[in-house]
Amino acid sequence: MMHVDMLIIGGGISGLGMAWHCQKAGLSTRVLEQHAQVGGLIASRQQPEQTGDFWLELGAHSAFNSYQELLAIVADCQLQSLITPKKSPPFKFFKAGKLQSLLKQIYWFSLLRALPRLFSLSKENLSVQDYYTQIMGEKTYDALMQHAFNAVLCQDARHFPADLLFRKRARARDTAKKFTFAAGMQHIARALAETLEKRGVLFHVETPVIRLEYRDHQFEITTADQRTFSSRFLTLATPVETAAQLLSFSFPSLATLLSQIKMATVHSVGVAVRKEEVRLPIVGGIIGADSPFYSVVSRDYLWDARYRGLTFHFKADFNDPLAQEQLIADLLGIKPSQFLWRDRKINQLPALTVDNLFDLAQITAQLQHLPLALIGNYFNGVSIEDCLVRTRGEFQRLQAQMGTLN
Repeated sequence: MMHVDMLIIGGGISGLGMAWHCQKAGLSTRVLEQHAQVGGLIASRQQPEQTGDFWLELGAHSAFNSYQELLAIVADCQLQSLITPKKSPPFKFFKAGKLQSLLKQIYWFSLLRALPRLFSLSKENLSVQDYYTQIMGEKTYDALMQHAFNAVLCQDARHFPADLLFRKRARARDTAKKFTFAAGMQHIARALAETLEKRGVLFHVETPVIRLEYRDHQFEITTADQRTFSSRFLTLATPVETAAQLLSFSFPSLATLLSQIKMATVHSVGVAVRKEEVRLPIVGGIIGADSPFYSVVSRDYLWDARYRGLTFHFKADFNDPLAQEQLIADLLGIKPSQFLWRDRKINQLPALTVDNLFDLAQITAQLQHLPLALIGNYFNGVSIEDCLVRTRGEFQRLQAQMGTLN
C-alpha cells in the first residue's frame, strides 16, 4: 500500500490547485486522475495532421485578470510566458434561424425603469430568474438575458443561485483583461502538472477510483486496477455525483447531501474549417434562443490566417451527431464534408438551485472537523477562479488540523 500525507482524487483545475498548495506546504502528495490527461472541464483539442498547431476549446474558454488565485499559481510556477491575450469580437443572438444583434432584444423602457433596483436588491437566496427579472424587467429578461445566462452556464439557468454568478474581484492591471494560454486553456493544466511533478507531486493518470474507506484515522483508496493508496488527508476534486458515490460507504450523510445536487449534461462539439469557406462573420460567440444549442463559442478571438474553429454547446436532448453536424454546417454555410476535423466531449455541470444552498451549508458544517476536503465547481460558482477560491479555503481548513507541516 502506498502512503502519502495527501491524496487528491481528480486532476482538474481544483485538484491541481490543491496539489500546488500541498507541495508548497511540504506535504507528500499524489493525484489520481481517471482520464489520460489532466484538466477536467478544461479541454483544448487539436489535430496536428489536419491543421498543425491550430486548437479549439471543448470546455472552459477564457480566464480573466480578476482570477487572482490562478495568476498566483501561474506566477509561482513561472508560467507567465504562456498567457495569451484575447480579443473581443462581438457576440450575436440566434433566433428564428437568423443572427441578430443583442441590442435589438432589449426593451429599453422597462429596463431603465427596473435598473435602479440594482442598487438596493440583494442577490441572497434569489434565483437568477427572480433577481434579474427585477433589475432588468421581465421583457428584457425573457427576450435576451435568460438565454444569455443559459449560454454562460450551459444549462437552464432560471433556478441557479444569483449570488454564485459575476462576483466582483480586484483585477491585475499588468495582465490582459481576458486571456487564454499559448496552446489553449488546457495548456496551463498540463504545464502546471509538469511543474508539480518536478517538485515531487506524483500523478497517476488513467486511474479511476472504485472504493473509498476511512478507518483508524486513515483513508484507504482502491483503484480500478486494484492498487491501494492510503493517506492522512483526502481531497475529492471530482464532479459532485462522483463524490457522492465515493463517500457513500464511509460518509453516508455527506453522500446524501451531495446527491441532492443534480447535474446538467452538455454535448460540446468543436469543428475546424477553412477560413475562406465560411460565410459566418467574425464573432466572439452566439447566444442561442429558440435553438438546440445554448451557445457557440468562436476561436476568432485569436487571429489565424488559415482556419476558424467553433464549439457548439448543445442541450442534452439534442444528441444525434449527424443532426448536430448538419446544424453546424447550415449555420456556417458549408457542408459537413468541409469540416477539416471535429471533436466531441460530454460535459457534466452542477445544476445548482437556491434550495441547494442549504445543502451546501450543511456539507460545510459536517466537513468542519474532518480530514476531508470537497472542492470543485459546485460550491462557490462554476468559474476557474471560483474553484480555486474554494480550494484555498479547504486547504487552509485542513492545514489548521495538520499542525506543523514541515
